[in-house]
Amino acid sequence: MDEPLTKPGEVVLARSAKRRQYKVYGKFARRSQEGFIGGSMEDNQMKQIRNLGIYGALCLALSAPLFAADATAQPNFVTGGVGDEELASLNAVKPQYNVRLLLTQKDGAYVAGVPVTVVDRKGTTILESESKGPYFFVQLPDGNYRISATYEGKTLARTVSVKGNAARNVHFAW
Repeated sequence: MDEPLTKPGEVVLARSAKRRQYKVYGKFARRSQEGFIGGSMEDNQMKQIRNLGIYGALCLALSAPLFAADATAQPNFVTGGVGDEELASLNAVKPQYNVRLLLTQKDGAYVAGVPVTVVDRKGTTILESESKGPYFFVQLPDGNYRISATYEGKTLARTVSVKGNAARNVHFAW
């Protein structure tokens, strides 16, 4: 048989003698070491909403670095230009890149397989790759960069100032 328990603080409970379970009638209650702690259902819901807000803010704060731009990420680039189809593909995406390298010999013959390095003004290497053809397009953030390319053991370097999407054309000729 259930016997009702009443405690100060708006809690009314019924205890089952067989199962030692507590049923709540009308108000929220929970058992703690000190006894029963009660409050209204509205209080409980407000606590849950507050806790969700706190946990949500904590999750956002911890995940913020995941959404922030990675300063060490390699910039976008494309390279190639061997053959008419590849050249047409590169020309189609050319406006998306603000630094455009052309790699040739002094007589105008195209070269490929040229290591290209881009270093920012702090001396940090932000891109190291090899050209797959005479064209090497890269999208760089605003700033000053030192771009170097090596062909047949000879390294050429240029300083490039980038501002916005204004195109910077750089020609390396060995």
